[in-house]
Amino acid sequence: MKSSQLRKFYLAFIYYYGAIYSDDAYKIIKGFYPDFKEETLLNDLKKRVGKMTRQYMVLETDDDRYVISNDLFNDDDLDELFYQQGNKPFFVENDLDRYLDEFGVDLPKEYDNLQKYLDKHIKIKDKKMKEQLADIYLLMFYTRIRNSLGGQSEINDMIQEALDLCGIEDLNKANDLIKHIMEAYNNTPMITNRGYSPIEMRKKEGPVDLSNLQIQMGDNMKNMMLDGELDAQEMLEQIRNADLPEMMKNSLIEQLEKVIMMKNNTGKA
Repeated sequence: MKSSQLRKFYLAFIYYYGAIYSDDAYKIIKGFYPDFKEETLLNDLKKRVGKMTRQYMVLETDDDRYVISNDLFNDDDLDELFYQQGNKPFFVENDLDRYLDEFGVDLPKEYDNLQKYLDKHIKIKDKKMKEQLADIYLLMFYTRIRNSLGGQSEINDMIQEALDLCGIEDLNKANDLIKHIMEAYNNTPMITNRGYSPIEMRKKEGPVDLSNLQIQMGDNMKNMMLDGELDAQEMLEQIRNADLPEMMKNSLIEQLEKVIMMKNNTGKA
């Protein structure tokens, strides 16, 4: 196999997984080319160590393996990525041409609903500009989430940015926008899932154990309750009556009670 052919695989690995060890890379290539020799891969990677390339870099490990990595990642990024990936399976397209075509992947269908919502609510009167801005946002959202190592904090930031983009302050409209964002998010393939979306991973891993899950309310929500934009007392009653895992419910109740106490102490109406 020529070096140029291997390079196409390296770019696909970066697109789907962010980074990959050479032994895993060999297994994937061999799946497409049964006669492929590991020595061919290792010799090619050895020549690329430390050289400037487009989009990827090759690193040598202490255990005589190589890592093919996104060239923007530092050591801490790689540690975090491999930690989040754990033992998750690698997503591999059955069709080789499609697998190697990093620019031929369509956005998940859930993005259609998000785009329609943005087209309707973005704070710009010019229809063409709204459509262009929605297209740009969708592509940035897809790319950012696909390559994110930030987890929940990343999606929280993006939700706030979308709310600001649309100028939404009404709680019902905000919930509607968040619903569309989360549907798109949950169907976005991610490097931390080795090319699978969160929904696909849940199907593979089975039901998620939520019994010990706790949720931390963001500063924006707390400020909205302190300013009276959200009714903390009403939300507290809703949480108390909600069918939620015990630790999650207790955590939210504790946080809401603290907000209510802060509001009473500051005298905000």
